[in-house]
Amino acid sequence: MKKMLLTVLVCLISALASGSDGTGVLGERVCKDVKPFSALNISNCCNVVYEQGDEYKVRVVAEKALLDSIADIADCKVVGGMLVVSVKNVNAGFLSSLERVDFKHGEVFVNGVPYVRVRKEVTVYVTAPNINRFLCQGNGSLRVDKMDADNVEFFVSDAGSLRADKMDTDNVEFFVSGAGSVDIKQLNANDATFHVSCSGSGLVDVRCTGTLLCNVSGAGSIEFSGTAAKFDKIVSGCGSVCCSELRCSDKKVVGKNKACSEGERLVFGDVE
Repeated sequence: MKKMLLTVLVCLISALASGSDGTGVLGERVCKDVKPFSALNISNCCNVVYEQGDEYKVRVVAEKALLDSIADIADCKVVGGMLVVSVKNVNAGFLSSLERVDFKHGEVFVNGVPYVRVRKEVTVYVTAPNINRFLCQGNGSLRVDKMDADNVEFFVSDAGSLRADKMDTDNVEFFVSGAGSVDIKQLNANDATFHVSCSGSGLVDVRCTGTLLCNVSGAGSIEFSGTAAKFDKIVSGCGSVCCSELRCSDKKVVGKNKACSEGERLVFGDVE
């Protein structure tokens, strides 16, 4: 049995070594006929960048060798007003879903897909005027440079991640579960709500003119900095909220674990 496993491993290594080598030169493919959408669903090992703009557009940026080898490297379709984006797992983590390795005309195919040793990850750039719901799951990764919206919901689960530089919104709600993570450099909102469960985590700098509400359960954790007119938190299980850098004009902190944990503090004062 051990000899058989060793033989299989040697074959896999040989297959990978004989695969086509990407040059690192990037190419671009634009998805045609993208219908209007107001929600975005990211799954698989997909890196997505949301760029707020006047048109609906989806473009795939990857190594040119990869784009030339695989026509449908990215699957983008609009279903019920939601854009669903997934990328074929060509290299990263392919062993977990390995079905077969084939050799055809001197080329290597993994699960029926030409194998290319890529140096740079596939990135999907999504442009839309306004998206009010984001779903990021699996190993999906979402990056938002800047966005301005009224009401927005973010669902980050499994090993998904959200990274944002600046968000301006009236009301925003985050649901972070599994091993999902959220990192927001600047969040400007009237009201903001965070639900963090399992081993989800967050790091947020906030400017909240209304209520900042945080509900943490399981082993979830989140850290806030910035200002809020009112701050409420509810913590259960082994969850934790770090608010040592949060300034709040409302001295009342409600819910279980009313006082901040050891080493944490709230700096009260007028919100600037």
